[in-house]
Amino acid sequence: VLRELRCSLGLRARFAAPAGHTHRLGSREIAVVLVLLGVVVVTSWGVVVYHWYLGELTAFFMAGGVLAALVSWMPIGKAVNAFLKGAADLVPAALVVAFAAGIVQVLNDAQVMDTILHAIASPLEGTHTVVAAWLMFLFQTLMNLLVNSGSGQAAMTMPLMAPLADLMGVSRQTAVLAYQFGNGFADMILPTSAVTMSVLGIARIPWERWIVWALPLQATGLVFGCVALAIAGVTG
Repeated sequence: VLRELRCSLGLRARFAAPAGHTHRLGSREIAVVLVLLGVVVVTSWGVVVYHWYLGELTAFFMAGGVLAALVSWMPIGKAVNAFLKGAADLVPAALVVAFAAGIVQVLNDAQVMDTILHAIASPLEGTHTVVAAWLMFLFQTLMNLLVNSGSGQAAMTMPLMAPLADLMGVSRQTAVLAYQFGNGFADMILPTSAVTMSVLGIARIPWERWIVWALPLQATGLVFGCVALAIAGVTG
């Protein structure tokens, strides 16, 4: 662990600029940055106002990439090579996500997912409300490893968690909070998270190095989530 931490801290030295080296942004670089900011602003607006999803976001980011190549006067061949290089960095993450989706598909087609959910949730019955909230948190975190889609996990687990919360005297708001924590905190370290694996691939940071660096943050989120769920379990 200490060796990995030293390697992680060494990233700063690896990506630091050489002593005495400076580079001023030219008009082309500034134009590319403005295109990027424009893409972020417009996609955020589209998601909130028009409920854009993967199709619209993909198309707009693709258009933003083409526009960035145009405003930077990048030759077509160089732009295509840059795109292919970026896509190659994402291939490992895409394979991991595809394999994870395949596991879920097999479980659903075999009609054993509900059986697994029931077996995991059954021990929650008859426990104290605070303990039940913590176990729900753990359950949702484990499910996030199999079903990394937020909407997919909610559709699969909440029909079971909601009536189970009623039986245990836990408010449904607490059950939803446990789902939000379980689905949110672990996304930063799970190898089945498309976003996490994609950005790690782009940054060329191995997942095993990243998880060592991110563990303190995960521990903080775990403690915060348990405290918040304890308060919710007691107050309802």
